[in-house]
Amino acid sequence: MSHTLRLACAVLLLLGAFTVAQADPIKLTFTGTGTTTITGPIITTLPFTSKGIYDTSLGVMSYAAKGIVDLTVINSDDSSPSKGLFSLSDGNMLTGKFTGSLFPVDANGFIKAVLTYTITGGTGIFLGATGTGTEEIMLDFATGTYTSKGSLLLNVPGMNAVPEPASLLLLGTGLAGIAAGLRRKRRAE
Repeated sequence: MSHTLRLACAVLLLLGAFTVAQADPIKLTFTGTGTTTITGPIITTLPFTSKGIYDTSLGVMSYAAKGIVDLTVINSDDSSPSKGLFSLSDGNMLTGKFTGSLFPVDANGFIKAVLTYTITGGTGIFLGATGTGTEEIMLDFATGTYTSKGSLLLNVPGMNAVPEPASLLLLGTGLAGIAAGLRRKRRAE
C-alpha cells in the first residue's frame, strides 16, 4: 500500500472518529403535584415560590420555582403575565427561566397557569443543557396545591449524541483501508 493511500485512510479514520454527531432533542414529559406559596405582600405583583415532585420520562424529579405575577397587566385573555426561575432535579439538575400567564380563579376555585420554559444549563448529566418546554398547571386557590403536566425538549451534550451515518461511513472506510493495507503488506512479505 502506498504511503499516500495509507495517509488518506488514516485521515478518513480520524475524521470518522472525531466528527461531532448531530442528535435529536430528548423529549422529557412530566406530570407533577406540589404547593405554591405567596412569599411577600400583594400590591402590584404577586411573588411566589413553588415546590413539587414530578414523575418524568427520566424518573422522579423535584421541582422548585421562584417568580412573580404582574398584577398591573391584564392580557386580552384575562390572564396576567408571570416570570421567574426554576430547577428540576434528581441529583442532576436542569435550570432555566420561565414566562407565562396566570388566569383568574374559575368557578371551581382553580387558577390555571400556562408556562413556557427556556433551559439555560444544568449539572451532572445535564451539564450544558439547553432547550424549551411548556407546562400547564391547575392550582387549587383554597389550599395552594397544584397538579401539572408538560414536556421539555432537551439538547444535552453527550447525553443524546447518536452517531451520524456519515460519521460511521468515514470510520468504516478508514478501518477498511487500513485492514486492506495490512493484508497486502503481509502478502508481500
